[in-house]
Amino acid sequence: MQPPDSIFLSIEGPDGCGKSTVTSFVRDWFIHNKVPGISVRDPGGSPLGEQLRPMTIGDKDLGPTTRAALFLASRADLAERIIVPMLKRGTSVASDRWTLSTWVYQGFLANRSMEDMLKITNFMTNGLEPTLTILLTAKGSTLLSRVRERRQNEGLLIPDVYDSDDVGHYETLARVYEYAARTMIPESKLLIVPTEGMTVRETQSAVQAALETRFPAIAEYGAAARREY
Repeated sequence: MQPPDSIFLSIEGPDGCGKSTVTSFVRDWFIHNKVPGISVRDPGGSPLGEQLRPMTIGDKDLGPTTRAALFLASRADLAERIIVPMLKRGTSVASDRWTLSTWVYQGFLANRSMEDMLKITNFMTNGLEPTLTILLTAKGSTLLSRVRERRQNEGLLIPDVYDSDDVGHYETLARVYEYAARTMIPESKLLIVPTEGMTVRETQSAVQAALETRFPAIAEYGAAARREY
């Protein structure tokens, strides 16, 4: 049986939605189905990206244009050095954030022209788009509660420039993320997963079911490979 084509998935949403957990789960889903797969984070994920990450999310003195430029430079390096070569050699990739986050933070919330933002993000990634964007959603109060719990568990105070203790901040993010996703991403390339009231396992099960429906070749390949063992 021929191995399925590699795919590129981005996992998106505000802080507290569970992106990192789902990104790791998607990587494990690839491996469970006997196809090569990796996970990366944006910003980061490459040598240059990991150097830029502390500045992009931690330096409160950066101007908005400089911050946006560093985000895009990190993503360009991640695309060129890691994601595109991996996809070409048959390895699927799950990324914790991609261009949707830029459209939200540096586009819609910054009142920049979305036509300009689309041109810039396409140029900086050489047109690399996710096969599927998975948007995780939840209420603002739930997002804030999860962020506070994470801070407590990790011993953090205010970990980055985008963090907040204002529930209104998370309500706005939840609304803008969904609006941007529905506006900027074709329906065939978008999966919205509501996580409100769901456990981690329930969220993972919902994602797995959707992936098996969207990418049956991977699920079938994995099932056939497991039968051989």
